[in-house]
Order: sequence, then C-alpha cells, then structure tokens
Amino acid sequence: MSVPPAPRVRLLIHAQDGCLPYLTPQLLDLLFSPSQGGGEIGSGDGEASDKLDNDEDWKWRRAHLLLGVAVKDTCIVPMFQESKMKSTAASKRKRDADSAVSSADGKIGKPGEAVSKNDAANRKANVDDTKKPVGYTFLTPGKAEFICSEIREHAKSSWKEPPSASYAQIHLKIPSFVETIIAPSFSLDGPSERRSDNGVGTREKIIPQSTKNAMQIDTPHGWQKIQPEQYWRAVMSVTGPPSSSEEMNLAAGAVGLFDLVSLNRADSPSREKMLKRTNDWSSRIQSFRASQKQPCTGFWTPVHLSGWDLPLESLLARPNRRDSTPSIDRVAIVGWESITSTREHRRQCLRRLMGTLNSSPSKPKEYALLAVNDIESIVDAANEGVSIIGTDLLRRLSLSGLALCLDLTDISSSISSEQCYLDLKDRKFAEDASPIVESGGCKVTSSFSRAYIHHLIEAKEMLAQTLLFIHNLNQMLLLFRQMSHDSVQRDE
Repeated sequence: MSVPPAPRVRLLIHAQDGCLPYLTPQLLDLLFSPSQGGGEIGSGDGEASDKLDNDEDWKWRRAHLLLGVAVKDTCIVPMFQESKMKSTAASKRKRDADSAVSSADGKIGKPGEAVSKNDAANRKANVDDTKKPVGYTFLTPGKAEFICSEIREHAKSSWKEPPSASYAQIHLKIPSFVETIIAPSFSLDGPSERRSDNGVGTREKIIPQSTKNAMQIDTPHGWQKIQPEQYWRAVMSVTGPPSSSEEMNLAAGAVGLFDLVSLNRADSPSREKMLKRTNDWSSRIQSFRASQKQPCTGFWTPVHLSGWDLPLESLLARPNRRDSTPSIDRVAIVGWESITSTREHRRQCLRRLMGTLNSSPSKPKEYALLAVNDIESIVDAANEGVSIIGTDLLRRLSLSGLALCLDLTDISSSISSEQCYLDLKDRKFAEDASPIVESGGCKVTSSFSRAYIHHLIEAKEMLAQTLLFIHNLNQMLLLFRQMSHDSVQRDE
C-alpha cells in the first residue's frame, strides 16, 4: 500500500509534561482515530453517532500534527542521598523504624502491635519515599528502563502496549500515532522574574548565563545545567532504541542545544558568543551520536534567527573541524521572539537566513520554526517555506476564553490577529445560541453554542477551556491543511 506524501506544512504543538493540553485519551480518539461508533460529547442519540461514523477528518488531522516534547519538563528526575542522622532523637527514631520493619520473625511492629511481613515491607517503602531529593538531574537510558519496568510490573493486568514500547509511550503516555520532536526548551527566555525593590513596577527577567560546557534550562525545579552528551542521553531515553523503521519514523527528531538570549541585550559581542556556544554544543552532540552503536533519532541543527545577517560559516557547526562546509539536513530556527521590530522586518530576516542556509552545498531538506505565538507569524513562516511551525498559541487562547474564527478562503500576508479571535468572555454572547463558527467547525464542539461556552467561562468551569482548545485545534489544523494545499498550488 502506498503511503500518501506528508503535508507541506505541519503544526508542532508544545506539550506540557509530554501531554497534549486538555485532551484525555477518549478525546484523542474522537479527534485522531477512526470512529468506533461513539457520538458527540454530551449526546447519546444515534444521529450523532452516525455523524462520527462517517467522519474521515481524523486522517488529515493526524497527518498535520506533531507533538513538541521538552526535555526540561519530561526528563528531569530527582537525586537522593542517604542523610546522616546527627541528633540522638533522630537516630533513635530511625533505629526504631528499622527494627520495626526488619525484625527476624516479621511480626513485630511497634510494641504491642502485630504486623504482617507485607505491612512491614510497605512501611519500609513508605520510609524511603519520604526522603527529600538533594538535587535534580536528567534522565538516562538506564533510569528510563527502570521506570518503564516498574510501570509494566504494576499494570500487568491492563497492559496494552507492546513490549518494545518506549518511555514516551509508557511513561509520558504519548499516543503511538503521534510524531514527536524533542527539544531542550521551546522558548529562548525563561519565566523567572525579579520584582523591583519597592515590590511594584516592571519586572526584570533573570536568565542565568550558560557556559561553554552546559546550557541553562528553566525546569519545574529551577534552573538546571545540561551538557550536550547528557542532553542526548535524555533524548535516547525518551525515544528508546527503535525496534522497527516505523518506530524510528514516529520520532521526527530532536533539536540540539541552543544558547539562551537576553531580549534586552542585542549587542554583537553577546550574539557572537551565543552562536559559538550553540555551534560547539551541536558539534559535540553530533560526535556523540556518531559514537553510539544503536540507531538514534534524527538531529535538527539549531540556528538562531538573530544571526540572519551573518555568513554561513558563523551559523553552522562543524562536527569535523577539517570540514569547510558543514553538513546540514534539517534546520530548527530558534529565537523568533528575539527580533522585536516590525512584522515585515522579521519576515525579511527569516528570508535572509533561509537564503544563506540554502546556499550551502548540503542544502537543508526541511525547516522548522520552534516557537511563534501569533497567527501572522504562522502564515508568514509558511509562506517563506517553513514546513514545521511550533506554537503554544492554542493553549493560551483557551485560557483567555478566545476562540479562533478563521476565514480559510482568504489566507494572505494581510491576515491579522484582530480578525481571527472571538472573545467569548464578552457578555454579548450570553444569549447567543449560534455555534462558535457557522461552517468548518469541529464535530466534537459544533453542538455547543456560544452562550453555553460563555456560561462555562463565567462559572470558571474547566470544560470551557477543554472545548475551546478542541475548537481552536481544529481551526488551526484546517489552516495548516489550507496552507499545505496553497503551497502545492504555487509549485504547479
């Protein structure tokens, strides 16, 4: 059976902890799997079931979707160390606990209390679980295999995944049909902030400086340093050794480490240092990948958009320093938000950067833009030839009570965000019985009116965010399908 060609433009959704926001396994099945006879949410009639039985939309939705997995929140693991008891009272409590769980007959707990051997073992496990981590590090293949084996052991009765399933499928619960791209982070600046001395006024972003040996990543447990080899071990831990070409294809690759950039410092010396560190890290990763015996997922070379005016040799790393023309296959463009000027200037920077990269003897086969957060940037990137566009826009819109309402008959560079959003928090929708959009709506959400979603927002129900995310995801995938079609039409 012939495999249909991949779409020209695909959506890369930023995942949180490796999960698609708001979507339960049941909702994922409704959107991205063949219908098994289930009806729309909240409906039990046969007519709704027939609608989904004839739904073939899952095919193009699945084809246009990629999931972005960030190492900073999916591969951070605690480190434990046996603490030394200094106080006499603490030592006595530890001795009492040890004697209670390790008595010879296994039947003595506290004085006067009889416990079974299982209870004693559980108590010992609970004592171990109360240890506080002394620090955090990143996932290794050995640790990933241990976590997966523990999950398999505790879920034998209901286990459905094949034995070859990877950490991404077993622990992160990423559906097997979703392609993933792994990155250290999807933003070049972190959320850490510092207030002014008087507690009011503007906030100043604090970004720890990276070193030539390690990148700083803002994890849920604070800023952590990660070295290139350590990062690629984490990537290998998530993907696992693929047992077939199909599993290899499901991991669409991993982006190399890239240095953080301060939005308030665009001076040339800082930029040159940032680019050099990024190139050095890429060289080390590629050398480490080449030394591995097992097959590895593909590598996306990170390139900063802020270097749009630099020559090719300053943009790319050389795995072998004797090579005058570094080999590049796939390029991930980072730092879209570092260009803070006009929309047209940002697009010109992207065009100049891609033109420089295309002048390389080993012209890149594919471009990805890791992080954009407005409709204008998405359309501009697609028009310039970027094939994978990453965004967290859908989650942000859903949190803000905004619904996408795109006119897919007129996708041009003149599109603006003001024309695309419907603010369902507005009280004018309190009695509006019409659907969110009149045509092109998702079958899962088309039965819900604007008034109902407005009511959910006012009542602070999480269902409002879930329904809005499903609707916005469908609208965005429709946009990407139309942009793919337009790209094909331009080439004919």
